[in-house]
Amino acid sequence: MPNDPITDTRDPLHPILHGTPELGRSLQPPVWAGITGLAAVILLAALAIPPLISRGKDQRPDGSQARPPTATAPATATAPAASMPPTGGASPHVGPSATVGGAPPVATPDRGTPRSAKGSSSPSRTTPPNANPPTRFTTVTVQAENPANSLSEGAIPVSCGTCDGGARVRYLGRITVYLNTNVAGTRTVTVTYELDGNRRVKVAVNNAAPTTFSLSGTDWKQPMTFSFAAPIPAGRTAITFYNDEGDCPDIDKVTVS
Repeated sequence: MPNDPITDTRDPLHPILHGTPELGRSLQPPVWAGITGLAAVILLAALAIPPLISRGKDQRPDGSQARPPTATAPATATAPAASMPPTGGASPHVGPSATVGGAPPVATPDRGTPRSAKGSSSPSRTTPPNANPPTRFTTVTVQAENPANSLSEGAIPVSCGTCDGGARVRYLGRITVYLNTNVAGTRTVTVTYELDGNRRVKVAVNNAAPTTFSLSGTDWKQPMTFSFAAPIPAGRTAITFYNDEGDCPDIDKVTVS
């Protein structure tokens, strides 16, 4: 039987499209290399084209580079400077500071310190403190047996259980009692004595004319008193007791009040 040339002839594209295992393995490396190169071209185009587009926008027709506009800060409103006040007048008082878009500040006059009708400020009144406040008189008591006193003409101190201070002065001839007062004036002088019977005593204040007192008592252990008024100066005072005509009572103490 004769051979059919058509059926016996093989398709020349079949090995290329379908190929044999050996032919397919030989075509795999070029295919992957082409795909990798195409991807690299796409990546480079994506990176290079946008800068070229933006550069074309910023470039002027003459080829020079256009600079982007510089942002400027908005202008702020400033308050007008306050005018100098006239000589001798009151200083103006500037109100709150102006804000952007607001009205300028308004100057308000300062009324200052109110003055009196004559144009001068009223002087302050202060009450001066009392430089010398009044001093109250202090009562003074001196014992007759005090060593600072003067005893003469036989007068001596003796013990006394009923006397103030535990002693008194007996056997007068003469005794001068010294005391100090803080305020001058007419004071009451009180003398405490002891006596059994009737006797007299003369009293002189600061060498003034003496005054004679007639005294009486019932016991040498019973304190008695007599008083008189006399001008007593501030400072030291001397009061003398004596009797140049007879015996004196015993003296216990002297009080000026």
